[in-house]
Amino acid sequence: MPPDGQAAHRPANGNVDVTHELVLAADRTLVRYKLEVPGQTIEAWRDGDSNQVKASAGGQSQGKTSPFTAATVVADNLVSAHLQLVLDRVAATSDATVPVTVLVPQVLAAIPGKVTKGAEEPATLDGKAVRVRKYSLEVASVLEEMWAEVATNRLMQVTVPMLQIEVVREGFALAPAKAPVLLLQGGMDVQVLRADYDLALQALASKPPAMREARFFPTLNHLVMPVEGRATGAEYGRASHVSPEVIQIIAKWVDGRR
Repeated sequence: MPPDGQAAHRPANGNVDVTHELVLAADRTLVRYKLEVPGQTIEAWRDGDSNQVKASAGGQSQGKTSPFTAATVVADNLVSAHLQLVLDRVAATSDATVPVTVLVPQVLAAIPGKVTKGAEEPATLDGKAVRVRKYSLEVASVLEEMWAEVATNRLMQVTVPMLQIEVVREGFALAPAKAPVLLLQGGMDVQVLRADYDLALQALASKPPAMREARFFPTLNHLVMPVEGRATGAEYGRASHVSPEVIQIIAKWVDGRR
């Protein structure tokens, strides 16, 4: 869907009916945003020097006002086109780091963030070699990594590591990393499973042995901390320490590549 327009998502099974609308001014700033799902409507619009956000459900509504800035962009997990607008704004400046205000209508919040330009990387699009640039969008504690084609600034891939989300343009692939890789996996991890670890091992198999190392720790969780009994994630809130064995392995691995 283009960044400025309307799209309706209506699967044949009838389980979900979503309508999304985004209207932009000539300078690509927000005019109006609307998301409708069964039983709920979320809206955002510019009102002079302010942004208005409203969520309505079950006959009730809640709203919030935040200051408008030219650097305000909308973030919607359903629409990667919003991130294209972020890239367009960043491409218009030569600054290495660009401040933005991210409007998140679903939580009625305007959150300060920043976009950092990274280095160029090799990739392929429909089997042809292209150059892409990596961008990092930091909003609160969430990191979104984006890759855009250098020649056109078109968004190619979005990755949100914390949420384990990855959106890739059809036919696009980053070139395999040439850097050495250290893969550490906890057997008590309830977020990244043993099956994921096995897939990562397969992906690393093409690297020379000197460029890869993998370790599996049966008693460690997602934070590479020891767990007694069954891991659920609730233990993240309890004070603990990273396994000394893991620290030693990382230190040795880094020292061996200096």
